[in-house]
Order: sequence, then structure tokens, then C-alpha cells
Amino acid sequence: MFPKISHRTPRHVYDGDSFSLHRAVNGIRHVRLAGVDTPERGERGYSNAKRYLQNLIANKPITIKPVAKDVYGRIVAEVYCNRQSVNKKIRQRGW
Repeated sequence: MFPKISHRTPRHVYDGDSFSLHRAVNGIRHVRLAGVDTPERGERGYSNAKRYLQNLIANKPITIKPVAKDVYGRIVAEVYCNRQSVNKKIRQRGW
């Protein structure tokens, strides 16, 4: 279904657990972080979660390890930046 590992650059952060890519992986540009559930727009903590993800990945090369595809057609993945798990860092913040 997906390559085991893809190296890409994020394009836009939507919230604290999803973003788009400059270059698609198997035709899909949208990524959701596996095992992470941050507040949605309009919910308390949304801005902080979004800003935190932006600080972690914006304009930086990332590694994507897909684990699934969700009902919205996004890649659900473990994401790494500077060899550190982005998913883990966000979970450590309580999301």
C-alpha cells in the first residue's frame, strides 16, 4: 500500500495532529499522526497544539512511516524529525 519510509517536507499544519506535504506519498498529501489526538479548531488548547506541531516540523525534513489510511483518506503515520518521534513528543505534552 505505502512505501515503508518516505522523506518529505511539511507544507501546512492544520492542527496539532495533522498536516499536508509538499510532495505526495502514493498520491496522498495529508498526514495524521498515529496515536495522537489533539484539540480541534474551536476547542480549548487547539492553538497551543497547532503551534507546538508547527515548531516541531515546519520547514524541516521529516521521515514518515505509514501505518494505515484513515476514513478521510489521510496517511496515518509515525513521523520523525531530527531522528526524534514527533508523535511521542506530542503525547508527552498530554495529547
